[in-house]
Amino acid sequence: MISPTTLNPNFIGPRALFDDNFIPPKLLYRRKEKNAFFSLLNDAIIDNFDLSVLFQGTRGIGKKALVNTVLRDLKQFHEDIMTINQININCREKKTKEILFSLITQMDSILNIDIDLNAIWNSSISNLWNLIKIVYARIKNELIIVFNNVEYIEPKIFNKFLNLGKDVNITTIYTINKVLDPSTLEVLSKFDFKNRLNFFSFKQLYDILKQRCSLTFPFELDREMIEYIVDLIFEHHVPVPGKGIEILRDLYPFLHRKNTITQFEILESCQTNFETLGMIDEFNLINFISEENMLTIIFLDNLADYFLTHSSKFYISRLELHELYELSCEALIYEKNAKEFNNLIQMINNIGIMSRARKKPLESFSKSKKETNNEYYFMVLEANRLKTMVDTIFSNSQF
Repeated sequence: MISPTTLNPNFIGPRALFDDNFIPPKLLYRRKEKNAFFSLLNDAIIDNFDLSVLFQGTRGIGKKALVNTVLRDLKQFHEDIMTINQININCREKKTKEILFSLITQMDSILNIDIDLNAIWNSSISNLWNLIKIVYARIKNELIIVFNNVEYIEPKIFNKFLNLGKDVNITTIYTINKVLDPSTLEVLSKFDFKNRLNFFSFKQLYDILKQRCSLTFPFELDREMIEYIVDLIFEHHVPVPGKGIEILRDLYPFLHRKNTITQFEILESCQTNFETLGMIDEFNLINFISEENMLTIIFLDNLADYFLTHSSKFYISRLELHELYELSCEALIYEKNAKEFNNLIQMINNIGIMSRARKKPLESFSKSKKETNNEYYFMVLEANRLKTMVDTIFSNSQF
């Protein structure tokens, strides 16, 4: 459920979600990395020496956000005494010639020297390299070049860029969407500064996505919805903000209207974001469930009904699961058994119907309850799919 509209002073709009180069007002949970990087670049500018910097980490972990934040702050810090020019080159799925041409184009826009781009397009790669060296020599202001997604650059070309930066005294920053292994030690030794970004915790990732939602929408989004997205990321991916931003982009048409969004709509929207989501073999799962006792089948039916009835809920507490178990026992006049309940929950987790949430219980939850009752669970399989499976089993049941 989406909370009532409240005026958000930090509201920016959809650009905060859809602009790949968007820089949040505050970079969360990277203060140490940010301060170290800023200090290094600032010293390099003041002392007039070049740097080659490498940031490693899984795609979406925030390398580009960190680099752009520091460069923004650096430009603001020096704006009264010098101009710092920044060139961003996205190497993703580009050939060497395209990368060189993009570099020349951006340098031309900085210098305004009116290079005939049509004429140089058919030039050889060696001629493009020579032209880059000539243009480099004409740049008077401080220049920092950022090469993103450098895993797409051929190793030989990668080395040429590194050497060129040293030759013409220009700071170059590289981001790579993987961690280089020891066999690349020769390449790693050429960088003046290297940093491998670590993953985020559940709370950190939640706070980052909450911040991005706050910047994108003029109203407050439901806390549980954001927690659910974070849980799905932990379940099917690695904990990086980029994956959460991709999901929020897909959900934007729903959220922008301020309508209540359901768990089913989120799972349906996430099909393209997670390779493992929706990969459950329904035929085998039906066969597996049909071999369980009637109590298990009744419980699964009650579980599906719970989420279908409460379509805007994303979690169910262990206490609520126990209540569903008791209802199932009562329907069959079956004796309740704590061990059997625990085994039932574990089985449902193991076969991929439901997972234990990583989110923490609400502080307002009664502390008199046992700690295990504070646990939350979320559906991995859509409730309507589970309901269809159970109905299929009932229709073929010999009970």
